[in-house]
Amino acid sequence: MTQAQTTFPYSIDGLDPTAALRRMEDDIELYAALLRDFIDTEKDAAQVITNAVARGDQATATRRAHTVKGLAGTFGAVRLHPAAQSLETALREGAPAAHIDELLAHFEAALISLVEALEAGLPPEHPADTELAPVEPSQLARVCRELIDLTANWD
Repeated sequence: MTQAQTTFPYSIDGLDPTAALRRMEDDIELYAALLRDFIDTEKDAAQVITNAVARGDQATATRRAHTVKGLAGTFGAVRLHPAAQSLETALREGAPAAHIDELLAHFEAALISLVEALEAGLPPEHPADTELAPVEPSQLARVCRELIDLTANWD
């Protein structure tokens, strides 16, 4: 018997979510949350790598390229992953500066493209148009009393 495959409901250019969802046990919410986290933590990776290279800090530049490569592979970022992999290899092997610059430009373009596609394609984590229903004061008081009783008894 074949297990049904979960489909990622958002179409995002540069992203192939099929294998990523398998790795995440088809948890679409987890996948989307990790993609949002990627935006927050890695959108400046090209600048960090550029700055590290300019300082002659190959170790930091290589580490950051390695991190992005791993995440891109995990998430199914089909253009960013090979760009990050090529950049990491060149940094690790001490390639000439002109080659590093060329790979870094390609990496930066792929990263910007993916981040923009993710920002445009993923729904907001907490929709702004969701309105909370007003709370009735008597119900709030009752729930608070119940919580006080439960916490007093370690329940």
